Amino acid sequence: MELNPSKAWIENARAAARVLRSRSPASAAPPAEPFLDPPSEPSGLRSLEETQSPDELWYKGRIVDRWV
Repeated sequence: MELNPSKAWIENARAAARVLRSRSPASAAPPAEPFLDPPSEPSGLRSLEETQSPDELWYKGRIVDRWV
C-alpha cells in the first residue's frame, strides 16, 4: 500500500469530490413553521406524582418543602 499518494491520485480524488458535489441536491430551505407534534389526547393515566403521597414525594426529592 502506498503511503505517499501520487499527484495523479490526489487530482483524481479532487475530481471525484467535484463530481459528487455537483450531483448532490442543493440543501432545502427550512420549513416556514417548525414541525410540531399534534396534541395527544389524554390517556386517562395518572402521573406518578398523582399516585403517591406527599410524604413519599418529599422523601424522593420531588417536593422541596412539604409544609408550604
